[in-house]
Amino acid sequence: MTKYDKILIGIIFLASIAALYLIQNQTLNSEGQYIVITVDNEIFRTYSIDKKLNEEIEIKTKHGINIVHIEDGFVYMESSTCRDQICVLHGKICRPGEMIVCLPNKIVIEVTGIDSDLDVISH
Repeated sequence: MTKYDKILIGIIFLASIAALYLIQNQTLNSEGQYIVITVDNEIFRTYSIDKKLNEEIEIKTKHGINIVHIEDGFVYMESSTCRDQICVLHGKICRPGEMIVCLPNKIVIEVTGIDSDLDVISH
């Protein structure tokens, strides 16, 4: 093994450690998560997920009225004028990719961003 082989192994080792550190930092950081509320296929509002945020949003459309509640990093549909109430029964969401949909009132609530529960080793 030559001197340059040892240098190359050292560089690869340091690059691996740096990559693992960056991946771990990115997956454990929840600052990149947002709640996107869409009404009639248009973005109504976007909120950054914050544990301290406590807000009630009333959405009035020609299809009906929905009340969305955001608290402690979770979002849920508190009430709706739709007939089936599936959106209200859905419960709280907080992880990227989860959605609450009210089809009669054409409202979609989606959590977007980086999933903070990813396993760094399997990722």
